[in-house]
Amino acid sequence: MNQELEPYYNSLTRRQINAYFLEENVCREKFGFSRLTKETYNETKQSTLAANLRKTLGLKSGANRMSSVHSYNILATEHWCFEFNYIPYTYPDREDYIVSMYKDIEMKKLSVDIVRLVSDLAYLPQDRAMQLEFNPKSLNEETKWVQR
Repeated sequence: MNQELEPYYNSLTRRQINAYFLEENVCREKFGFSRLTKETYNETKQSTLAANLRKTLGLKSGANRMSSVHSYNILATEHWCFEFNYIPYTYPDREDYIVSMYKDIEMKKLSVDIVRLVSDLAYLPQDRAMQLEFNPKSLNEETKWVQR
């Protein structure tokens, strides 16, 4: 099927590119690994800023948009987020939607972040991946280690 699409980042909707960029930042800042190369990250950042500027100025892009799934990230689709009980970082007040046995807000978020970490396990260095325990308490220690 020929959709006559623009270059990848021009083919994403503003919502898609914002979500893609935000989830990448979470992986970098909270979990200490990246899914994108430096060059691709910078392209994503520029595309995100451009998309938001177009929205602010009320400009419409003439680019054809992708339909359906825009990346190999399984959690980029609502269907799989629902199936895996993952609440994306793009949801305002996302902690309000998380069903968890934990009352502490950070622990609630971490109980859902396990899904993100598992889906991106291949991006972690092997030594870190081998030491991970997939539970919120262990993930809390992991995020503290990353913050150092």
